[in-house]
Amino acid sequence: MKKIHKSGVLKKIAIIVVCAISIALIISGSVMLSNHTNEVLQRAKTQSTNQSLVALTKVEDKVAEYTNYAASTAGSLQEKNLIDAKTQLGNLRDNGKLGLKAARYMKNDQLFCDKSWVDIKDGDLAINYVKSVEKANQKPCFLGTNADKMPEYEEGKVFPVDLYEFYAPIDGNLNFDGIAFYFDTKIFEIFIGDSFRNADSLMSTLIKDNGSILTGGDALPKSTAVEMLNEYGVFDTTIINQVKRDIAERKSDTVLCKIKGLNHVISIQFNNEISKDLGIFEVYECSKLAKETNDLINAIIAIIVVFIVIIVCTVLFLTVSHFRMQRKINNAEKHDLKLDCLNRFGFEKEADEILHREAGSYYAVIVLELRHFKFLVENFGETEVNSLLKYIKLTLTKTCRIEEIYGHMDNGQFLLLLHSTSRADLIDRLKIHSFLASQYKGSHKFDVAIKYGIYEYTEGEQTSVNKMIDYALEANNTVTKATVENVDMQFNFYDDELRKIRLINDDMELRQDSALRDGEFQVFYQAKYNLRTHKQDGAEALVRWYDKKTGEYNKPALFMPLFESNGFIEKLDKYVYTKVCEYISYSLHEGRNVFPVSVNVSRITATQPDFVDYYTRIKKKYGISNGALTIEFTESFAYENYDVLKTIVDRLHKAGFKTSIDDFGCGYSSYRILKELPMDEIKLDKFFIDYSENPERINSIFESVIALAKKLDMKVTQEGVERPEDVELLKKLGCDVIQGYIYSHPLSLTDYLHFVENTKDHNL
Repeated sequence: MKKIHKSGVLKKIAIIVVCAISIALIISGSVMLSNHTNEVLQRAKTQSTNQSLVALTKVEDKVAEYTNYAASTAGSLQEKNLIDAKTQLGNLRDNGKLGLKAARYMKNDQLFCDKSWVDIKDGDLAINYVKSVEKANQKPCFLGTNADKMPEYEEGKVFPVDLYEFYAPIDGNLNFDGIAFYFDTKIFEIFIGDSFRNADSLMSTLIKDNGSILTGGDALPKSTAVEMLNEYGVFDTTIINQVKRDIAERKSDTVLCKIKGLNHVISIQFNNEISKDLGIFEVYECSKLAKETNDLINAIIAIIVVFIVIIVCTVLFLTVSHFRMQRKINNAEKHDLKLDCLNRFGFEKEADEILHREAGSYYAVIVLELRHFKFLVENFGETEVNSLLKYIKLTLTKTCRIEEIYGHMDNGQFLLLLHSTSRADLIDRLKIHSFLASQYKGSHKFDVAIKYGIYEYTEGEQTSVNKMIDYALEANNTVTKATVENVDMQFNFYDDELRKIRLINDDMELRQDSALRDGEFQVFYQAKYNLRTHKQDGAEALVRWYDKKTGEYNKPALFMPLFESNGFIEKLDKYVYTKVCEYISYSLHEGRNVFPVSVNVSRITATQPDFVDYYTRIKKKYGISNGALTIEFTESFAYENYDVLKTIVDRLHKAGFKTSIDDFGCGYSSYRILKELPMDEIKLDKFFIDYSENPERINSIFESVIALAKKLDMKVTQEGVERPEDVELLKKLGCDVIQGYIYSHPLSLTDYLHFVENTKDHNL
């Protein structure tokens, strides 16, 4: 799990760094893109203006050419009479030079045609002409454009045409005030071909100040500039109104717009002095006018796109990695990776789903435990034990059917959910499994023993699988030895008796702290007798719980296992120890006789980091002399924690405590304890003096243990002595001290103080 977590953290850090760099570059690129985009637009506006000015200059050159022609022609007519002038003007029109469409002369504000003496002064052409001449200040000039219907004399038809009006005054001629020339669309020749039009332009033509597009140049389907813009998809009213205003005011301008999503610039150019109402109207794509800058923008965009792709790919990778990591974590949470099967958490989840699906079936949650698991690990090694666990897993795989599962907990315990038709059927199946498991021999050829704790699922009950496992564990813990019923396979069902014990435990657990606070726990003292001096040798402090709820003392066998399992034993051990120190200090202060006292310490208390420091501090606080206190440890604790306990014993000795091993002889490696741990005392288990069918054999073992302890300079104490014959035997075998009812029952503090003061003759 740690490796998975560490790997995930490193990946996330790397991804965050990559994303941060990419985001920074994207932001920088976006700023550059914005700046260069603005630059492209500005350059496009400048370039379009330049292009349009070139076109306008060519138009102005053509206008100047026509104006000069009109002036030279007028000069040649100064001395001619009307008939000669008419002939000359008619010839000029007929030869088509410069696209001359018609010539007129003006006299006394009357306009006459060059081909007939018809007075056309009432026509629109004449009226417009007279008004234009008035504005011309009597100088040769281009007057502007005028759309009119001109007669085609050869065919007798009339058709519309755009006329370009030029005026040339004739000084000193009595027959003429001036000559007017009308040229046709030949002026548009300057818009034909690539020599004029920029290849980048979308549209390029002449317009009038009313917005109309003059005939010629581009083959345009619409008659006005605005209509053309609409044709290209420009409908923005702001842009359209700006274009209309610029044209109406003959204002040179550039206007940005969007055509098919791309930036374009509209260029409008007028020269009011020369070209009068004529203007250039062009549309360019911005990117083509500023190609180099646009290429840079495209490069920036490409870079931004690359980093966006990197970020997207990174996010996708992170997302996929997250799901994979989550799957690994979920797998690690639900599976025992070493055995490749469900752990307790995973078993609970899957068992819960099965029981919901099969609510009406008979199911049982079972805890399988390898007997003497710690002994197997200690003596045969983890490799051998792991091989055994894998074998047990294999037997469970063979045992399980559809809708049945198994899992592994710690310390050689497995979980099993089985479906059966009855309790008897379930027992038969477990016997088969027990037989399969017993076939394992391994490299050390030891026998495999398994015990089973069983909780039967009742249809419709609401108990969680977690609680079912706890109850099966309780049933498993009560399997201590074989009985007639389970001689072939050791098991126990969680029943009403266990449920009653559980309820009692729950009640005691809820009241344990208040009971300690209210003084319900009392310290009793059981005196010890020295067989050599025939006097009291000391006492052992024993805790009793006076239950105010029942008005009776609870048996230690009832509450001590509970307190050891829930950790409350540490508080209780320290409480008892402090009370013993108070008693010794009080007795010394009162001048009473005081004997050494032995105090029991659980494995939980002894393994706390502050254990020795705390006990030493309390000893000094009450002024207890060295040797007055003995700390007793159980043999099972010593067996499981040689190295830890050896360090603790050494520190206790340095602090002035004596040490003892309680219940000696009931464990697996009693002789190793004698060898490894420098104890001051061993207290022999009661089984040494219990009835035996072979007393000679047990006495030989008994004698050898006592002799060995004496050689190691240890005091030997036998507990549970109740018969005189046992006393005689212990004297004979060399035992030092006895403890039991034959000398003294456990006594309250008051009774014990009386016992010490008034028991003068200690002869048993």
